[in-house]
Amino acid sequence: MHPRHWLISAQVKVTLLNFMITPHGLQDQLLGVVVARERSDLEKKKNELVLEGAENKRKLKEIEDQILEILSGEGNILENETAIVTLNQSKVTSDDIKAKQHVAEKTETEIDDVRRGYRSVAYSTQVLFFCITALESIEPTYSYSLDWFINLFVASIKKSEPASDVPTRLDNLYNHFIYSLYKNICRSLLEKDKLLFSFVLTIRILQGKNELDGAEWLFFLTGGVSLDNPHENPAQDWLAPKLWNEICLLEEISAFRGLREHVDKCPHQWRTLYDSIDPQEEPLPGKWDELTGLKRLCILRCIRPDKVVLGVQKFVIGEMGEKFVRPPPFDLQACYDESSCIQPLVFVLAPGSDPMASVLEAAEALGREVAPISLGQGQGPVAEALIARSRKVHGDGSWVVLQNCQRLSVEVQGTFPLYVTDATSCPVVYSMA
Repeated sequence: MHPRHWLISAQVKVTLLNFMITPHGLQDQLLGVVVARERSDLEKKKNELVLEGAENKRKLKEIEDQILEILSGEGNILENETAIVTLNQSKVTSDDIKAKQHVAEKTETEIDDVRRGYRSVAYSTQVLFFCITALESIEPTYSYSLDWFINLFVASIKKSEPASDVPTRLDNLYNHFIYSLYKNICRSLLEKDKLLFSFVLTIRILQGKNELDGAEWLFFLTGGVSLDNPHENPAQDWLAPKLWNEICLLEEISAFRGLREHVDKCPHQWRTLYDSIDPQEEPLPGKWDELTGLKRLCILRCIRPDKVVLGVQKFVIGEMGEKFVRPPPFDLQACYDESSCIQPLVFVLAPGSDPMASVLEAAEALGREVAPISLGQGQGPVAEALIARSRKVHGDGSWVVLQNCQRLSVEVQGTFPLYVTDATSCPVVYSMA
């Protein structure tokens, strides 16, 4: 349970421990995943070395215990032939184990050097996970599990284009995964949030590469706060006081030194930008046209805040490509291909929409039988029976469509409880292979 779900009265009485995975921990986990599939021989050897190292340490501990036992015994150790033989054998065994351990450590270092070549894609990928976890602050339903994320990553490892050299292969893997993630996330987002996701995704990637200035990003989000602006507005007839204040605040960032003076001396040049129908496409006056990326967005925010959305779209296209601002149309076939017998498809619908026609069309193309049922009083056992029939090992592989799910809790022996809530009409396609 998330800490924010706890009442304040409970939080002051208990200690809450956050076991959320850390970026470093996720990076190591993803590194193991990609190396295990790209270089399974290395991963297998590394695991063997870990076990061998543990066994060697155990044997050394036994030898030490034997020596201590001999030394603690009564009588003269030099007169005890058995003790002398045991000590000699212990020394030989100890030297042999240390030699093996030295070779193992050298081999493990070589393996780690090779694994290090895959660390870049592990780092870049973990940045993406913490990007999508932030979406929950927009809508509570935008919640994605780590297992789902890793499975998507594994799918990209299998489907991305191979290459003979590691850097090219990792580029192919990362590019395939990031677009696969974009498509899958967009499928679950409301239309109004898709461009926002593209923008946040772009920003997080740039932050991960240390290519984004924190002060510029903060200004773009907030516009800054100005309590008293001593500089007089040079264009009061068209430049609103709020926008002028933001220009003065923006000048405090190093990349924008001299911006206020230029607007003050040449307001007519900035008026052209202000009057433009498409200011996001217009060149900036003077040397300011050299600015790119988020810097141009900051200036657009100060002059034409009503066009920032279009500016964001252009920014994403410039950094990521046009396909990241054009969400793919809904494809039920693609959804089906990514589902499984333990991953039902849940459609969250707006009033008046009905995917039943698409479901029937897809079922016909795949040769599947469809068993629709409208839930209501007394229909729970019927739904359970339909799902039980479809999930049998030698079952008919039919689809079960559960409609009108106000709140549903169906549990089938050997699988998970299926909960669907907060939807006036939420069909669930339970697909069997």
